[in-house]
Amino acid sequence: MHASTLFTIGTSITTVIATTLPLAPPERSLSQDDVIFFGHNGQMNVVPRTEFVRYAESLPLATEEQQIFNASTLSLDAETEPNRTITSRCSKETVWALNPAHTFVGWDVLMSSVVKSPPNNSISINVEEGHWLTSKLSASSYSTTKLIEKFLAEAFSTSSDGSWSTSYSSTFSFEVPAGKYGAIVSNPLTIVHEGHVDVGCIGQAERTEFVSHTYQSRDYFNLKWVEGVIGLCVGDTLPLSRCYGPGSLGGVESG
Repeated sequence: MHASTLFTIGTSITTVIATTLPLAPPERSLSQDDVIFFGHNGQMNVVPRTEFVRYAESLPLATEEQQIFNASTLSLDAETEPNRTITSRCSKETVWALNPAHTFVGWDVLMSSVVKSPPNNSISINVEEGHWLTSKLSASSYSTTKLIEKFLAEAFSTSSDGSWSTSYSSTFSFEVPAGKYGAIVSNPLTIVHEGHVDVGCIGQAERTEFVSHTYQSRDYFNLKWVEGVIGLCVGDTLPLSRCYGPGSLGGVESG
């Protein structure tokens, strides 16, 4: 599934039940039943979580391997190229083979601390500074990394070194219910390009396999992030279990 499909999903959500935000939205408080959809062309909508879940079910959830790839700093595996003596002259070819691009929904990514609300009062939390997300490129041979980066940039307008870091935003706040643990989380929509490239003479080419995970930048006033959704994950115990995806989120601060 390509990025254009994501716009269709976002448009469908908006058509069904979304509240489109004005050009200069006032600060507003959201509940655990709301999510912010960061969509195409900077469009942002607040939709019920149930509507997002309904449409997200049409997309695959990240596998554990994909999530580890996305959340960790991955170093490229450098290979020592074999020494070969070519006795006859030949024409050096570069041949690309790509699998169909596809998209998956990432697990919950923290955009705030995990907090605990007092027993008798809800508390309001905002997106905090210092949470990050980066594009990734993994290749089986370091020597062709630059070639792959250039090809993906020209063919799909992707960047393997894209990086997004949260900054404090008061545009939206979420209310953590009394006595509950909660955190603001994002579920980025991740576009995957994978395949291999053969470089060299026919019959003697060196093959490099690669996989690229990229995101679409979205900028809405003072909230800069990637295409996907932002919402509140709430639970009764620590560690706070992810609301979308297995496993748990980080530490806790008392409200």
